[in-house]
This record gives sequence, C-alpha cells and structure tokens, in this order.
Amino acid sequence: MSSSTDRIAGRVKIVISGLNGRMGSRIASLLEEGFDSGVLAVGGIVREPQHQGSSHAFPIGIKAIDVMEPADVLVEFTTPAATLSHLEEIQDAKKAAVVGTTGLSAEEWKRFEALSRKIAILYDTNFSLGIALIRRAIVSALKDINADFDCSIVEIHHKGKKDAPSGTAKDLAELMVTAVGEKPDVFSLRLGEVPGEHKIYLATPYEVLELSHRVYSRDAFAAGAIYASKWIYGQKPGLYRFLDVLNYNKEFDALAR
Repeated sequence: MSSSTDRIAGRVKIVISGLNGRMGSRIASLLEEGFDSGVLAVGGIVREPQHQGSSHAFPIGIKAIDVMEPADVLVEFTTPAATLSHLEEIQDAKKAAVVGTTGLSAEEWKRFEALSRKIAILYDTNFSLGIALIRRAIVSALKDINADFDCSIVEIHHKGKKDAPSGTAKDLAELMVTAVGEKPDVFSLRLGEVPGEHKIYLATPYEVLELSHRVYSRDAFAAGAIYASKWIYGQKPGLYRFLDVLNYNKEFDALAR
C-alpha cells in the first residue's frame, strides 16, 4: 500500500465512488469543509462521462482503475453492480474498501464475500453511531430477558431508495431473532427526502418498549464512512463491520452466542 508522505503524516487517501450521489457528495463536502484532516480525497468515480467535469480538486473517472492508483481506500455507496465491478478492478492492487451499498442479491453477496478474501472490505448497511448503539443495546439488554415480545420494525426513507426493507432494517430484524427469538414484522415507507428513520417496537400485553433512531442529515453516515476509511486501511483481507471500528464486535459476538 502507499507509503507516501501523506500517509506518513497520518492521512489516508480515498476515492469516492458515486461522487454525485446522495452519500458520495456529502462525504466529499465534509472533507472539503475540513471535517477530518486525517483523510484526503484524491479521486472520484461517476457513472456517466458527462459528469466528469466538476469543481472538486481531484481527478474524476468512470472506472475505479482510472483514479485508484494514488489512493489507499475505495469508498462505495452506489449500486450492487457498480460496487462489484469496482471491487473487481482493484482486487489485485492491494487497496482496501469501505462499502455501504445495499440491496445485494444472494448471488452478488457470494461474489462480494469472495472479493473480501483478497482485500480488506468494511461493509455495513448503516454507518451512523446511533444505529451502532441500538444494535448493541438490542443484544445486550434483551438477550436474557424471558418475555414473550411481539416485535415490529418500521423504517422510513426517501422516495429514491430502491431497496425495501432497508439493509439496516434487515440487520435489525436478524438481531431481534437473536435477542428475543422472535422474527419481527418489518414495515417500509418511502416518503419525500427522509434520510433515514428506524423504530423498533417490543410489546407485551402490558407495555410497549420503543427504540427509535432518526437521521437529520446524511452527514451522520458520511462521518461514519470517513472514520471507517481510516480504520480499514492496513487491515488484513477480510470482511469487517462498523462494529469492528467501534470495538464492539468482541463484546457483541459474546452476547450473541
């Protein structure tokens, strides 16, 4: 991997895939605003050639291979097809990746896992600190409670989100099965420009517990992705989660057993 003066000085160099998208544009903006001096954007990837012209102070291409040479980490919030294509382009280049793309099919996930045996990939459906804390709370607080809960999840996202339920809702549903032995009903709404909202309901005949997380800005996810890009650099090939970045996974795995 790169041994440039930027890296020696503590800066991780990233390429932002989906630069013109909802997430990619916010990651770029945060870095340009000085959010984290330890991360430097050195390239961007867009879907169409006509989008290559921009005001960003780094080169832009339509393929990962066009712009990844000076970078340490590829940051991907795009489509399953684009994500897999870009990862396949860099699989022999000793780069790492942060991936927040959702909606992968079972077959696409197999390809994704195979790629993680060649490069370090940090994958998650949600890069916000709040959701990480809720995941932790579900397992740690509810695993050993002997109660017959009725469980439901309601998730709301913007109209442009293609997958439903959201990847986060699916993850939370799997955790509910682990924690309380009950597979929850999941309800999805697509409204306006809502960045993301998840509510978890646990009900007995006598009371209702509600866990709620609401995002006011996609910057919550963008900040987590930037933090994750610093963590994944230098890791061995493998598939990691955002809980690894927050040092929760050892505790999480023990609780989930």
